[in-house]
Amino acid sequence: MTEMDKDEIIFGFHRYVKSPTPSDVSWWVRAFPQFADDIREHAVEIIDMEALATARDDELFRLATEG
Repeated sequence: MTEMDKDEIIFGFHRYVKSPTPSDVSWWVRAFPQFADDIREHAVEIIDMEALATARDDELFRLATEG
């Protein structure tokens, strides 16, 4: 597999897995074991970005409703 193949797999992961669960990650890792570390890293990245977005939304809501 080439670097381009890896990019296509990771792109597909991001396209089809909007909010990764352990089952999602497990399926993708079993399907593409040669990219397991990359898939896991991207899953964590997605989850981290969701957490940051939620924290920002919560903070903006708190600020908007304080006064």
